[in-house]
Amino acid sequence: MRHLQDKLMANIKAGDSSTANAENWDPSAWRNHAKGVGTWSAP
Repeated sequence: MRHLQDKLMANIKAGDSSTANAENWDPSAWRNHAKGVGTWSAP
């Protein structure tokens, strides 16, 4: 965990304060079908 915090602090000090990659956030850029797994069953 300390390693991740150190990387975060280094990025912030370098001027990178972004929290997400929004490149694929637009639903029109999503695939038509997707597969996934989960620890709970779907309703």
